[in-house]
Amino acid sequence: MYIAEVYTDGSKIGDKVGAAGIIFVNGEMAHQLKFKLHGHCSNNQAEQIAILKVLEKLEQLQEEEDTDKRAATYTDSRITLDLLQNKYKRNRLIELIRHQIIALANLKWTIHFGWVKGQSGTEGNELVDRLAKEATVEDGPVVYDKMPKEVLLTQQKENGLQMWQRQWTDTEKGAVTKAFFPSVRNRIRQKIPVFPELTTMLTGHGKIRSYLYRFGLTDNAMCRWEEEQTVDHLIFKCKKLSENRNEMIKQIKNNGGNWPTSNETLVNNYLNFFVTFVKSIDFTDLQRGFALKGG
Repeated sequence: MYIAEVYTDGSKIGDKVGAAGIIFVNGEMAHQLKFKLHGHCSNNQAEQIAILKVLEKLEQLQEEEDTDKRAATYTDSRITLDLLQNKYKRNRLIELIRHQIIALANLKWTIHFGWVKGQSGTEGNELVDRLAKEATVEDGPVVYDKMPKEVLLTQQKENGLQMWQRQWTDTEKGAVTKAFFPSVRNRIRQKIPVFPELTTMLTGHGKIRSYLYRFGLTDNAMCRWEEEQTVDHLIFKCKKLSENRNEMIKQIKNNGGNWPTSNETLVNNYLNFFVTFVKSIDFTDLQRGFALKGG
């Protein structure tokens, strides 16, 4: 019986990627293998290349055809093991590994896979981990350069986000909203509650006199205190909202903030306090005493 014990590992350090494998035959170290991958490859790809290359090496070992051969292959990559066990999961490297297992089976190899915890102190695993790290920085031919799908998707998403940001920065529209959300990236990350009053404050559209006047729905844009009723006026100056505002200011200062602050900071750092402030506003009462045209 020909028995091999195999350890594999992959390593990604910055934009440097390497893989390694060790083969013990009948308890003696027989082969140490190191491979370099392109810098855009992922750590998972490195783990899978390590397994593939070691299996290819096993195929090269010349033994009598009728001799049964067994290899216990250990990796610390649960993801790779899960992919190999799930026939519905497919990618290029996993399929190549599966085909190599079949090729080895035809040569009377039985391949077993097992998981070993990284940094577990196991001699073979510790050694292959060191070899994989060495492979990342050593010169040598690149054995694999396919970009993983997730990297392509991330790049496409990033390109789209940058284009969106340029368009948002350059547009002359949406000035009120842009004051709250100058960064598209930050806005996407935020969970903003949706209700009419908050939409009004974040867009300037709705029951605000400057907006109503703009569309000829009221006779002037002024608040009762002879200042144009805008979103900023309601947040920072409107006397009608003094008590509401003071409560928000108290909460912000109690949480280490300063007042006055920017609209962006309000939604980024103190969204809950700002939402409470907006919910406390009676927008209908703010328009009371002014005639709405056509109403």
